[in-house]
Order: sequence, then C-alpha cells, then structure tokens
Amino acid sequence: MAFIDRIDPELRPLLENIPQVDIESLDLAVIAQFARAKPPVFPLVPHPNIEILDDELAIGARIRTFKPKAQSADIPAFVYYHGGGFFTGNLETNDSLCQTLALAQGCAVVAVDYRKAPEEPYPAGFSDCYDTLLWAAANPLFDKSRIAVGGISAGAGMAAGVCLKARDEGGPAIAGQVLAIPCIDHRFKTASSQMDVDTRVWNTALAKKAWAAYLKDFSGDVPTYASPSIATDFDDLPPAFVSAEGEDILRDEAVEYAHNLMRAGVPTDLRVYAGAFHGSFAYSPNAKVSQQHFGDLNVALARFLTQSV
Repeated sequence: MAFIDRIDPELRPLLENIPQVDIESLDLAVIAQFARAKPPVFPLVPHPNIEILDDELAIGARIRTFKPKAQSADIPAFVYYHGGGFFTGNLETNDSLCQTLALAQGCAVVAVDYRKAPEEPYPAGFSDCYDTLLWAAANPLFDKSRIAVGGISAGAGMAAGVCLKARDEGGPAIAGQVLAIPCIDHRFKTASSQMDVDTRVWNTALAKKAWAAYLKDFSGDVPTYASPSIATDFDDLPPAFVSAEGEDILRDEAVEYAHNLMRAGVPTDLRVYAGAFHGSFAYSPNAKVSQQHFGDLNVALARFLTQSV
C-alpha cells in the first residue's frame, strides 16, 4: 500500500500541500537558516491570563517562561524542549504550543532555544537542555517537587537524555517525562526506521543527515545522553508518557524505549496513533487523531504535575 494510502484521511490534505524534496541535495545548514527565519506555522496570540518572561542561560541560550498571571509562587513547571531534528526550530516556533500547555495545566512552561547542529553539535544543545532543568530547579517561582520535562521529536530525545543524566549525577528530581514521538536512536536498526515513507515527511535519508550533523564530533562510541535508546540501565527513571505515530520512521524506537522503561518498573503510558505521520499532531491539530494525541499528552502531564517527588 502506498504511503499516502496508509495515512488517516483527515491528515492527507496536509501532505498534499507539501512538495516532494530531493533529500540528497539538501544542505542542513541552509535549511536551518531558512527555517529559523520563517514565521511560525501557528504564531502566538498572547493570552491575557498568561505572563511571558524572557531570560537566558549563562552561555547565552534564550529561555522563555509562560506562567499563569494569577500564580506567583510554588508553581508546577514543565521544562519543554522543541523539535527540529537537532538542527532547526526555536522559541518562536513553539510559543503557541507552550502557551496552550500553560493554560491547560495551570503551570509554568519553560522553553529553551538550545544550540543546534551542524554549527553546534552534541553536546552543546544537550548541555543547554540540562542547564535549563537546573535553572528551573533553582527558580524560586517553581515548586521543585513538581517539575516535569518533555518535548517533541528531537526535543523528546533531549528530555530522555536529561532524565538519564539527572539520575546518574544526582540532579534535580523530575516528576515525569513526556516523550512525544521521540528521536532517541541513531542506529537505524528498527523496522520502522527503514519504512517506506515519502520525502514530504521525516524520512530515513533526512534523519541520517540530521544524526550525522548532531554527532559529527564523535568518531567512537556515541554517548548515551545523545542517543538514549542505547542505554542499558532504565532503573529509577521518572514516570513516562511515550507516544508514537503509526506511519513514522521513529515509531519502533519509541515503542522499544517504552518497553525498556516498563521492564525496569518505571510507570509508563505508551500510545501509538494509527494513520498518523511524523509531527502530524502538531501540524494538523484539528484532526481527530491529533486531538486524541494532544489530549492524552495533557492527561499524562497533569498527572506528573500534581504528584510530588
């Protein structure tokens, strides 16, 4: 069956408006520059009940916090890492989503514009993500016992690595991890990583270019925090929500990661959405399968933010 025929009917019009791409000729640096200059798909419409605070880490990475105006202390916080294949995306492309989450959860959402490949490969961006967790844990506004982390795609990969590092190094307690369609395995060993998808969506050839750019400074063993699926110890990690889209090349690595968490006794909610392709729940939010995905994510995040650690 052709790829387009495997896609949920509500999502097909989105694909039909996207041109096919010659992956071999793509220059990630050029794509990144173009994408960073392009207006977000869903531009922010400021909400009167949300306060937006800008700050930055010591190295200069921008941090943006969305918090309910009615709350001034002991706020639960969700540290959010954006997607973009490790080489693109920024705060502005995720402002609307962060505000929506802050409103839905009554929490602060902290986002970071972490450094990107290929100009800044691992560990630069990952260090920014971990430092953002440290920044949130030290912020007097937030309830330190109710801080969750998460992200979408590459951002979910960052979140998984952050949880591993926090456990290994005795870092801040994390109430839960939201791993939405996570990009967590550089090896391309799963069946879905070789799945027949077209170039209008995240595909194997593009993913290999992205991983090569992200890990370009490593000629030997890839660090676990960069590619969390290679971890061998999943004990004592935070409760997890892990989602996968059925027609996504990242599907199987998400499922396997969730199974590893479950085998280690980590409370884990795994959801797979049939007929969805990579990122479709973010780009086509009104489709029923997208609404289910986002609803499940919100339920899990609410559970993490209401339990103390």
